[in-house]
Amino acid sequence: MYISERDNLEGILKYKSDGVRKSQTLDWYSSDSKENFETIIKNTPSVYSFYNEYPIKYEFNNHGFRTPDDFNSTDEGNVFLGCSHTAGVGTQFDNTWVARIDSHTIYKDYKCYNLGVPAASPSTMFRLLLYYKDVLKIKNVFHYSLLSPRYELFYDKDNMDRHWEYFGSYLNDLKQENKEFPHDNFIMNSFLSDEYKMLDQLKNFLAIKQICNTLGINYYLATETLLERWIKKKKTWFNRYSKKENLSFMPARDGAHMNTDKHFMLAHYFTYLIDNGEKVNIDLSLYDKNL
Repeated sequence: MYISERDNLEGILKYKSDGVRKSQTLDWYSSDSKENFETIIKNTPSVYSFYNEYPIKYEFNNHGFRTPDDFNSTDEGNVFLGCSHTAGVGTQFDNTWVARIDSHTIYKDYKCYNLGVPAASPSTMFRLLLYYKDVLKIKNVFHYSLLSPRYELFYDKDNMDRHWEYFGSYLNDLKQENKEFPHDNFIMNSFLSDEYKMLDQLKNFLAIKQICNTLGINYYLATETLLERWIKKKKTWFNRYSKKENLSFMPARDGAHMNTDKHFMLAHYFTYLIDNGEKVNIDLSLYDKNL
């Protein structure tokens, strides 16, 4: 591999598609926009009032990730992988599942290295971990992934921001409306097939697991299917616990992402895996909603 090609590959590995690449604080981020809040969310008075009283501050670290700790190569930390649900779009950071895991008794002394990026696909998380494994001193990896079809493609090596993040819904809309697709129908139909989606996700999950195995660290995976199974299983307990502890939960400020109770349950699921030393099998059972 020529040096220029290697440098370009490194640029792709660490590329961040949300445009935030340095330390800063934002009032609005990704789908959580002021326009959306003042129009759509305003129609739900309780949510609108809550976030007016307790506004969200999106604080990004030295690499542009929404996480309380700057990245360095000396302090051990837990890495968190995922999309906007992991980045905590629409939610105060302290109410995210990442923050709840970070405050767990076992891990409270480790740094919090959150690599969550809105619209991220499993391949996004693989390449970011592939890059940051040599930057960070990683203790554990926690990964939450949706199972909807998501893909990323880079089609202009000279302009990294010309980057496609494919969503199944977007592809379906194009197909149904008979609109022009940026590639041919064969590729479009492949991306839309359940078989291709599952293979793409499984190979990225397994690749992430292999990185963790090589580093000798734990890899904890949760998918939306596993989370829904957990919520169903623990619903009675959760209702009793919430009432006993007088817990209150709030929808995300953008109206599109996980409510804070779901963040709570996702953290509880990961805590269960930690406390019981359980690992998730990365196979087709991830897609079986009846288990």
